[in-house]
Parts: sequence; C-alpha cells; structure tokens
Amino acid sequence: MQRITFTVVALVLAFPVNTRAQEFFGAEREVWDFIERCADTDDFGEFRACFHDDFSGWNYNESMPRGVSSCGPSRYVRTATSPLPTTS
Repeated sequence: MQRITFTVVALVLAFPVNTRAQEFFGAEREVWDFIERCADTDDFGEFRACFHDDFSGWNYNESMPRGVSSCGPSRYVRTATSPLPTTS
C-alpha cells in the first residue's frame, strides 16, 4: 500500500498542472503595460524616457557606468533613424 501511495504522490509531483495562468491586477498591470510599451517602442526618445533620471547602467564592454543622459541609440534599440545593423 505504501508503494502505491508513494507512486501516486511521485507522479502528481512529477507532472504539475498549471490550472491558472499569471494574471496582473491594478498596479501590477500598470507596471507590466509600461514594460511592454518600453520594450516595443521604435522611437529612441520614447525608449529613453522609460529610464529614471538617476539611472546608471554598466555595459559589459565599457570601463565605467554611465547615466541615461549620456546614452545614445545603440544597435540594440530599434529606431526609425538607426535600424539594426546587419551582420555579414
């Protein structure tokens, strides 16, 4: 009997079922909408506005962190005036 119980419990734990997807409400929804809007924008000015004035970022190929005021369009930001470069 213990063996059957152990097998059933092991199978239930091995194959969890997600019965409810993640849902956002109120402030969570507002924050997630902001994140999606910033990630999906093609306008650099709008993308830059997504960062706080006190933002400081440190790119892996730079020796020092820099603030949002010194950031320019990069190859990772899709803009109408500076499309992503193609690699050959």
